[in-house]
Amino acid sequence: NLGSSLPAAPVRTLAIHPRRFNYVYVGTEVGIFASEDGGTSWAATNEGPTNCAVNDMFWMGETLVCATHGRGMFAIDLSRV
Repeated sequence: NLGSSLPAAPVRTLAIHPRRFNYVYVGTEVGIFASEDGGTSWAATNEGPTNCAVNDMFWMGETLVCATHGRGMFAIDLSRV
């Protein structure tokens, strides 16, 4: 169970912060959502793609790279998390 605060949209990908394991990110059909408590609660991120399908996410160091459907790729620096 990923929690009830996610939108009713399919989750396509999931990434866990490489240093802070309680920080979880999911790519959905409508953008990226983040959790700071291991998935209990979620909020839309203010960085990266919104209102588009996020098909894949991967880490380059502490930068989260997101691949979307039709909107390109985005890199979000999360080293200060």
